[in-house]
Amino acid sequence: MIDALLDARYPRHPKLSRSLTSRFVETMVDKFGQLIDSPDKRIPADRALAKDMGGTLGELGLVSARENAVLLLRDTTLQRIEQARLRDRTERPTVSQVRRWIDSTGAMGLQPIAEDLVVRCYARAEARTFVLHGRPFTPDAKREMPDEVELELPDLPELKVWDTALNVAGTLFGFSLSSRARHGDNLKRFEQKVTDELGALLGPCRQLADLVRERVTQRELSLDAPRLETAESARMLCDSLDGLEGRQLVEAVARFEARTSPSALARQLPQAANAVELLKNDLVFGPFEQLGQSADTVEGAAELLARVDAALQQDEINEPLAKLRQLANEALSLLRKSEPPPRGERTVMTKRVDASGAAAKAKLDEAVAALRAALEEHGDDAHLVASLEVRVPKS
Repeated sequence: MIDALLDARYPRHPKLSRSLTSRFVETMVDKFGQLIDSPDKRIPADRALAKDMGGTLGELGLVSARENAVLLLRDTTLQRIEQARLRDRTERPTVSQVRRWIDSTGAMGLQPIAEDLVVRCYARAEARTFVLHGRPFTPDAKREMPDEVELELPDLPELKVWDTALNVAGTLFGFSLSSRARHGDNLKRFEQKVTDELGALLGPCRQLADLVRERVTQRELSLDAPRLETAESARMLCDSLDGLEGRQLVEAVARFEARTSPSALARQLPQAANAVELLKNDLVFGPFEQLGQSADTVEGAAELLARVDAALQQDEINEPLAKLRQLANEALSLLRKSEPPPRGERTVMTKRVDASGAAAKAKLDEAVAALRAALEEHGDDAHLVASLEVRVPKS
């Protein structure tokens, strides 16, 4: 009796072969997307897949399942929804409207999860993307889609431009999409990912080139330094992409060319904020300026300043800018060693240790013993000045 009542109330209710769990719905949406992306609108399917898709998407009028393949059906549910949209002259339909068009007579009696499955498949078939309050919306089968979510039809870029943009973005920003297919959802995902990256890069990249130029000029280095060229390229990238959306953003990414190399720019971009902080730090650059004023008289000064110049000139991919902090400490050490004794004092003993392994420990013991003897000889008038350093190979 219950079955008879339900059949009378919902005469077009689909005979679904299994329950629509959230995981199963996501699988069906993914398989339907593969079907839409296939050139001939068919995908191969084993018996289990054909049964699952036929017993759900087939019952909903979206696909036709064969023994070894699944084919797209456009002249049933999808056509009915699209005709209703055209009849209502709606360019950006809402989820609520599409639900109504799926079952305008109420004869199907679909649960919300089944309605949302059809809505998502319709959006995928028509290359539409979901937008909520102006921002991309990602459906989740665990939750019912809000009625006010809109199905937007984006202006898609050409396929060649789309592929180029994906490659460029992958190199520069280090992200990829789960699918390279050119459709509305992926366009929104691409836009969101690039926009998120730019949000963190805009400020630092717009300052970086000027700060590099300032420090390069202070050291009287050439302005065609690779690091400066790459910093200028980073600023050009951010300025060229800022404020763009959709197709315009994809086309701008695709035509961008780095002034040095994409790999050099990719290495510098995530370090831009740290580089700006470092280049602004006068406590780091102060020792270099002091060392430069006495480079002819301080042993090792010329070699250290040459390493500073290399860090300022070379790209991040070849010479990390953060190395300047270590060089600043080394510069301070050289400056301290070169300081003359205070007025009224004289140096009575200097010990230099340069050895490795067991010999280093023996030399250290000898130096300490000699210095201790000098301290005892001169009593309370003695003034000990020491700098000890242990070095290990670079890892």
